[in-house]
Amino acid sequence: MTTQIRDFEKSTDNGNSWLSGLNDCGYIVQSYDIESDNSFTNLYSTSNKVSGERNIFKSTDSGNNWLQIYPESDGEQTQEFRGIAIEPHNNNIVYVTGNWGKDVFKTTDGGQNWAINFHHLVSGQSGYYSILIDKNIVSDGECKNVYIGGDYSSDNLERSTDAGSSWATYNSGVSNAGTVWSLSQSITDNVGNYYIYAGTSSGLYRKPNTSDTWTQINRGIVYTNIATVAADPSQTNVVYAGGNDNNSYGHIYQSTDNGSHWSEISTGFPSARINQLKFSSVSLGTPKLYAATSAGLYEMSSGSNDKQKQNKYFSIAYPNPFNPSTKISFNLKVSSLVNIKIYDILGQEVKTLINGQLDKGVHVIDFNASDFASGVYFYKLTINNDFNEFRKILLVK
Repeated sequence: MTTQIRDFEKSTDNGNSWLSGLNDCGYIVQSYDIESDNSFTNLYSTSNKVSGERNIFKSTDSGNNWLQIYPESDGEQTQEFRGIAIEPHNNNIVYVTGNWGKDVFKTTDGGQNWAINFHHLVSGQSGYYSILIDKNIVSDGECKNVYIGGDYSSDNLERSTDAGSSWATYNSGVSNAGTVWSLSQSITDNVGNYYIYAGTSSGLYRKPNTSDTWTQINRGIVYTNIATVAADPSQTNVVYAGGNDNNSYGHIYQSTDNGSHWSEISTGFPSARINQLKFSSVSLGTPKLYAATSAGLYEMSSGSNDKQKQNKYFSIAYPNPFNPSTKISFNLKVSSLVNIKIYDILGQEVKTLINGQLDKGVHVIDFNASDFASGVYFYKLTINNDFNEFRKILLVK
């Protein structure tokens, strides 16, 4: 999350209230990421002064007090610290990614010493922004598989299978996706399978634990500059993603089938850029989803999930691909206010098909694209201003 603060803030009631003034840093910093160990006693934060210096902070008392554990200036090239990952079996082992210089740092003693020559950028890269430790690959008491996501170069995603001693490009299927902003891992299902998700500047990708190839999963997503992705830590098939449009306004998407289909759930979300999605701890009960934005911190209401599942207004366009027209059909359980808009591949609105009250029942709306060029388009179905569904359609002339 990128929030300007003069100190750290802490909530002990799932975000309902916040305590500030925790060990005043003495200057304004930008906090890019914050992670805790399994006990929520040890926390680490990557923070950078507005004036340019970068820092790593640590708390050993659940965030009440913070200590700077990496010097502001040590002669290294790295200008910013970004992502953090804590080894789930040993909270003294921590990885940090950097930007504009040496890009992966590791400590094995809780931050007293850091391996600063851990990995070097290839030519043309500016840095790595995201990091993920695969919690399911364990050997000698330590997770061995570590993933790092970086910028637009051909090495935008790499993996280590020996706890960071060596690295190799690991981007089959995602090499042309641009910057990898975010990485997340689902929990394991009842037969031992799970997914790793990558949020990139050209959309969402996933790979199962049984494959080394990434697959794009943008079905239902209009704004594909995905800044953040977060798999639900309590449900095997639920995952959330946040993307920003051309105006830097955030849009939240939800999938209930491991990313195969997505629906927008941005009702109540501010006109602000989304930076990061985070879940609260499972140990606190049903995890809550939080969004860090340029307008502050937001929490998804507990009913949002259920409302999306219960309404089930799901639509279909047929034929698809089409030329020059297709029919969009959907079923209303009750009389509702309906709006359908068409967007081009850049996310720009190009046509409104309907905006008005419709009766209960099945409805079919025609879209004639005779005046449009061939290509990918999306339609957005909005019902009663609180349900949004996106679908991709392909015009082939």
